[in-house]
Amino acid sequence: MSSQTPSPFIVEVENAWKVYQTGSVRVEALRGVNMGVKRGEMIAVMGPSGCGKTTLLNCFSGLDELSKGKVTVEGVDLAKMSDDQKSEFRAKRMGFIFQAYNLLPVLTAQENVELPLLLAGVSESEAHATSLDVLKMVGLGEWRSHKPMELSGGQQQRVTIARALVNKPAIVWADEPTGNLDSENSQEIIKLLRSLNQQYGLTLVLVSHDPQIAQQTDRIIHMRNGQIEREVKPAITAS
Repeated sequence: MSSQTPSPFIVEVENAWKVYQTGSVRVEALRGVNMGVKRGEMIAVMGPSGCGKTTLLNCFSGLDELSKGKVTVEGVDLAKMSDDQKSEFRAKRMGFIFQAYNLLPVLTAQENVELPLLLAGVSESEAHATSLDVLKMVGLGEWRSHKPMELSGGQQQRVTIARALVNKPAIVWADEPTGNLDSENSQEIIKLLRSLNQQYGLTLVLVSHDPQIAQQTDRIIHMRNGQIEREVKPAITAS
């Protein structure tokens, strides 16, 4: 048997279409998108409101289904998986960071980070140790016993990032991860994400409207009217 060379791409997309039909109104949110995401790459997706950025993220991560086309993640065709299989695949192989922190207010920072591990059947002692390690990685080890309301916006987003990383995902999808933060905290969060990307080879795809954030990634994909308009390599890449 000849061994196949593994693809350098963790995500491969072929002719992706997403059409929303409401009565007589038809909206083509994605229109024949083709792209790939390499392992260890950090990509920004930019474009005007309504251009398909969030639809792209939702469809390519399996949160939503394509109308036509194909998305493979780690060689797995998402369309061939059942809803339960997709949920399990996302839980084990993907991390998600959203503009809203989606932290449970009654839980401490560490308990919020532990939750995905406990839901995945990891023992309490292992979940406790792993979650503390990840909180330290994002600079919040000393804040582990604080609840979300006792943390700043930037700290809450760090907890969200820790929760996204605790399962050691193959790829992290981030939708406007700095959208609720002031410019100083935004810069801190993007520097943290860039550092995690470079230090641990973390693959990141982030949707952003902020050119300063996008400039600190490996590649910027500009979208318009559901299509990729152009791709550029930032002039200045964060160290």
